Amino acid sequence: MLDVIDLGAGSDAGRGRVWVLDPVDGTASFLRGDQYAICLALLEDGQEKVGVLGCPNLSFEGLFSQNLPGRRRRIHERRVDKDGLGWMVSAVLGHGVFMRHMSRCPLLSKEKSNRKKV
Repeated sequence: MLDVIDLGAGSDAGRGRVWVLDPVDGTASFLRGDQYAICLALLEDGQEKVGVLGCPNLSFEGLFSQNLPGRRRRIHERRVDKDGLGWMVSAVLGHGVFMRHMSRCPLLSKEKSNRKKV
């Protein structure tokens, strides 16, 4: 397995399309039952083009909702979605960031983030 992982360390690693996966970002938090994420990104010639975060324990409502203009909600490490469904965050270069609450039913509508670059 380590030999296969080392294939990504060559001098051509930054060329072409490469998918990058972090299966459990926040391992210690995952083990405690707190926040963690499953991260996936598409790189083209070393530049991020697409990113997706699965955050099964993330719990908040209406972070980008129109009914909360100007209000930000904080994410707390130990405040978790008791159903374990959480949120999916996705971004495509040049098209913005979207969030979608996950459910056991068909996909719910996504909300576009209107946050400005900092």
